[in-house]
Amino acid sequence: MSAQLQLQFPVYGSAFQDDHHFIVAGGGGQGNNGIPNKVSRVKIGGAKGHPTLSIINELEFKGDSATGLVVNEKGDIVVGINDIEDNIKIGENKHLRKFKLTGDEENISFNLSVDLENSKDPLIYQKAISSSSDSSVIAVLSSRKKPSFVRVVDQDLRLIKSIEVEEKEVKDVAVSPNGKLVAYITDREVHVLNIETDEQIKYHNSPRNYSYSKIEFSSDSAFYIAVSLNSMKSSLLLQLVVDSEEAFELRFGKAKIISNKISKITSLDVFNDDLIAVAGNDNSIMILSADDFYVLKTLKNVHKFAITNVEFSPSGKYLLSSSAASTVNIYEVPSGIRNRMTWLYYSFVALILSMIYYFLKANITPDQWYQIHLWIHYLFDEPMEMDEQGNISFVPYNEASPEVSSLPETTIPTEQISTISASDIVIERAVEPTLSSIESETAETEVSLVESTATETVIEVVKQVFIEHGDIVSEVTSSIANTELVSVSEEAPESTAESISPEEEEEVETGKETGQEEIETETETETEAETVKVVQHVEEIEAEPVSEVAEATQ
Repeated sequence: MSAQLQLQFPVYGSAFQDDHHFIVAGGGGQGNNGIPNKVSRVKIGGAKGHPTLSIINELEFKGDSATGLVVNEKGDIVVGINDIEDNIKIGENKHLRKFKLTGDEENISFNLSVDLENSKDPLIYQKAISSSSDSSVIAVLSSRKKPSFVRVVDQDLRLIKSIEVEEKEVKDVAVSPNGKLVAYITDREVHVLNIETDEQIKYHNSPRNYSYSKIEFSSDSAFYIAVSLNSMKSSLLLQLVVDSEEAFELRFGKAKIISNKISKITSLDVFNDDLIAVAGNDNSIMILSADDFYVLKTLKNVHKFAITNVEFSPSGKYLLSSSAASTVNIYEVPSGIRNRMTWLYYSFVALILSMIYYFLKANITPDQWYQIHLWIHYLFDEPMEMDEQGNISFVPYNEASPEVSSLPETTIPTEQISTISASDIVIERAVEPTLSSIESETAETEVSLVESTATETVIEVVKQVFIEHGDIVSEVTSSIANTELVSVSEEAPESTAESISPEEEEEVETGKETGQEEIETETETETEAETVKVVQHVEEIEAEPVSEVAEATQ
């Protein structure tokens, strides 16, 4: 996944030319210390997942060590390199140099150099260099502290604009991809300049413990700033957005502490406003999501000494890092680094839910588990009802259906109307609107009496029977005007009873007068089947409800 190359010199500048080549520059300075000053071109090879690095050509130069470096796809390389000290002292220091790749072998060759400082101080050098995507606009930051200078040049190193900051030291500079904006930071201020209109924005609403260190554009209108929190020894990322639709102004984007271990970020790069790479002063590199600054990957101890630069390849496939320890490193960024972390997240959640499930199943009783099962169905599936204690039970489908009968809750349909005689009245629980519906539902209905409301129910049912089925009971109204309520039927008879004829009634009366001592067993059985087993309620029926029944029959 990564490869490292050991060089002969400390590397202070590095940049991708394309997905498979990058340029590095550095050296040991002017002293006779045996460490050369070079610009080298390195090729990335090898199979997927196993990259290799090799130097294909390089150029050694005289003078001081290289500092900043930018390169474009054409192979135009711009490097900050001071001249030898003797030339600087006489005012000759063409410190900004341009190299090109020439020939079939693309060898590195010198092109031109310019002096932007006009200084005789050998301690002044180019602290940072940034460019647009095509290197048509290049910003060069001088190491002068007060005043500090930012100079903007074109690809031929001709001066476009010079920015002087008198009171504060400029820490870093960045150019937008389209080359229209140049942004630079001091310790606690952000300045953005539109080089086409000369409009400038100053952002200085930073807390006192903020200390800006690096800045990098992610798009033509947004950039990120690396911040050190002095009081907490932590690092923070801050996003600011340039709003130029109505007024040229800056607005806050987002901010987040990304590490409590890194006290300073030494390098920062953004790929396609999607991934962010930061190098810390602990020699580690973090890859973060640009959406929420979530740390996707941490590479620890990538180099043995300070990391001087990190940069993504144009496609985002590789992450380059260089170090003053004379090493360069390539890390192959997993193509699904964001998706892979999402998959791990959801896998972790599924694991936790599974552990909770098996824990509950192992520590609750079967009855409790059944109640959970019912509760799930209660929420998502079958119709159920819950009592005051929280117990759940199924609701029969016919009761849960919206087509439930509109009769009172205490009434249930029966098969038929019982036989009514002069000596007893059989009260049924309820009837359907028509006899045909009664006969069709004979096999499906059940009879139930609610004891708590027996008296009121009996009266209401009798009234309803007389109102809805007067044609059936009209034949017996004359014979029950003066009768007493003898019994209440608990169950509906299994077959339709016939009315008692006058001859049978006379025979019964004759049997009573002669003192008949025995009643046939068959007659007793039929009588018991037609009588309700609720004798205790008969005693509670007073004269007043009976009179109401009589009035209803009349």
